[in-house]
Amino acid sequence: MKKNIVALITVFIAVVIVAGGFYIIDNSKGNEKRYVVPNDGLVSITEFNISDESVTDSFVNGTFFVSKENDNLHIKMVANTNVEEKDTGGIQFYALGCLSITDIICSIGGNTSDDYVATWSTSGDMEKYHIMVEVARTLCRPYTPPGGGHGMCIIEYDVDMSAIGDATSLDFGIAFGTQGDSTGVVHDTISVPLYDQSHIDNA
Repeated sequence: MKKNIVALITVFIAVVIVAGGFYIIDNSKGNEKRYVVPNDGLVSITEFNISDESVTDSFVNGTFFVSKENDNLHIKMVANTNVEEKDTGGIQFYALGCLSITDIICSIGGNTSDDYVATWSTSGDMEKYHIMVEVARTLCRPYTPPGGGHGMCIIEYDVDMSAIGDATSLDFGIAFGTQGDSTGVVHDTISVPLYDQSHIDNA
C-alpha cells in the first residue's frame, strides 16, 4: 500500500514537472522579443533649414526620410516649426501630384485641433505642386485658433511609382511669412533624392 502511494506521488510530481516545462516553453515563445532594425529600408535623408529673420521670426527645419519596401517608396518629413504670432498665413508644405498623404501629426503651440491643419489638392498642368498641407493659418478663417507658436509637424507620403518615371529625386516646397495680405513670402524648394546617395558619393 505504501509503495503504491509513493508511486502515485512520484507520477504526480513527474506530470507537474513536465506540464510546467511545456508551460514555460510555450510562454517563452509567446513573449519572444522582436528586435527592431534601426533605419531598416532607409535609402536617403535630406535635411533642411529655412528662415529669414529680416522678414519674419518664423522658421522651419527638419529632415525628409525616404524608405523602400518591396519596390515601394515611402517618405516621412519631420519638421521643427516656429510660427510668429503675426504670421497669420502660417506654414505651407507643398508636394507633387505623384504623392499621396498617408498621415499627418502636428502640434503648434500645443494646439492639436483639426482646425489648425488643412490639406488641399488640385489638378491641372499649370501648377507644379498639387498637394498642400497648411499649418497654423489664421488669416481669413471663420474661426480664431491661437496664433503662432513652436511645435512639430510630421507628414508621411506614399509614392506612386507608376507616376515618377525615371525620376531620381522629388521636389517639395515650404513657405511661410506674412507681409500685409501676402503670405508665403519666405519660401524654398527641397530636392529629396529617391536613392542611396552613397552610391554616387563613392563612385
